[in-house]
Amino acid sequence: MQIVRKHLLFVPGLLLLFSWTVVLVLRSVPFLDFTPIGLEASCFLAGFFVLFFLGAVLYPLYSSGFRCEKRYVTYSEEKVLKSANRLMIVSLIVSGALVYKFFLLNGFSFSLAEVTELRLSRGRDSSLQQGSTFAGIIGMAFSGFFVLAYIFCVYFQKYLSKSKARQLFIVFIIGIFVSFLSGGRFVAAIALLIAYLSNYAYKLRFGIKKKSKLSSKLLYILLGFVVIYVFSIIFIDRTGHSSGDSHELMLVLDNNLPGLAVPDFIRSYFSNNPEFAQYYFVLASTVYYACHGVFQFDVLYSADYPEQAPYFFAYQFYLQGILVNKLGLNVVSIQEILASIPNPGVYFTLAGAFYLDFGAIGSLPVIFIVAIFGAYFWSRFLIVGDFFSFYISLLFLTLIVFSPIVAITSAGVYPSLIILIFCLKLFIPKGRLAFYQEGIHFER
Repeated sequence: MQIVRKHLLFVPGLLLLFSWTVVLVLRSVPFLDFTPIGLEASCFLAGFFVLFFLGAVLYPLYSSGFRCEKRYVTYSEEKVLKSANRLMIVSLIVSGALVYKFFLLNGFSFSLAEVTELRLSRGRDSSLQQGSTFAGIIGMAFSGFFVLAYIFCVYFQKYLSKSKARQLFIVFIIGIFVSFLSGGRFVAAIALLIAYLSNYAYKLRFGIKKKSKLSSKLLYILLGFVVIYVFSIIFIDRTGHSSGDSHELMLVLDNNLPGLAVPDFIRSYFSNNPEFAQYYFVLASTVYYACHGVFQFDVLYSADYPEQAPYFFAYQFYLQGILVNKLGLNVVSIQEILASIPNPGVYFTLAGAFYLDFGAIGSLPVIFIVAIFGAYFWSRFLIVGDFFSFYISLLFLTLIVFSPIVAITSAGVYPSLIILIFCLKLFIPKGRLAFYQEGIHFER
């Protein structure tokens, strides 16, 4: 008999509660002063969160009261190996297309400061024509293949040899570092989170209790430190004050980060201890990076609602809009949308994206439906364990984690991962249904 513990069904709801609580706590830290947001924006965010949370927990409440399907999925090792090879080849081709796109835009410069400035200027230029080259279109649409390769490696780990699993992992690492060529810090953040969630979800579903090897843990720690180091260098280089002058760094925090101020006691401390100013600057920038979406949502919500809005997912799925416009359709472009809002190129939480796409009233039932949809696939993954449910569940959990920060439906590698849903049959081997004799039951 296959047993699924009942409380695992509520992981999405608990994760949503945790992620929003973390952001609220970070906005209350004593070493930074965040500007409070308006009452109307606060009420909308509260309503959005409540409907999101209810959708994430109501379907698990419903499904846990019923006897579950008596089936699971098995795969052929030969087909898994062939799929792994196809996935690696396509992932490397796409990474090559992204490198080529970078060379077209920026020449042969690899300065972290220049790479970051390129990304920043492109993100805030509402007149920029995205997807203007074939390589750019392919790179944007299929940039998520390296993440899919890692998810594949986790899910099919019992069918893969150690060498093949290592090759898929190398493809994943290559994809992360290629993403930095476009200033893609957020691509790396999303990829690493999905990597963690995929291992976590797999262990929950299949009851894997063995501890990871020390070498694997050290490799992940090393990768994390490398990413943190690169992020830190980018934060410092963007200021133009790499010498670490404490007064200049405090001015950057005050003047360049809207909605944030440095407390007087912090300023006084670093005037006497300038050697620690850079560390504080990186910490403050990281916290602001995670929390400024709430302030920017207030800016968006307080401004006039765009005349062309609601956009009905044209904002969140702008990449898909670029692709269909290339086919001759007439979906409102991301350039038009960015030109109509007061704060383009910044994060304003998942609530801000739904507000643009469906309005203040319409966004609430839509997020409720989205949450039920995601909770359904999470429940299905726990019950059946198929790859498709695993993949959709990871997208849903990632959406939840980033929801108080940004709508990742339009950020980083996430739009590509949505497009890849329609390509999964080409790269995922067909499984065979098998049946448990006594079914799957829930255990409290």
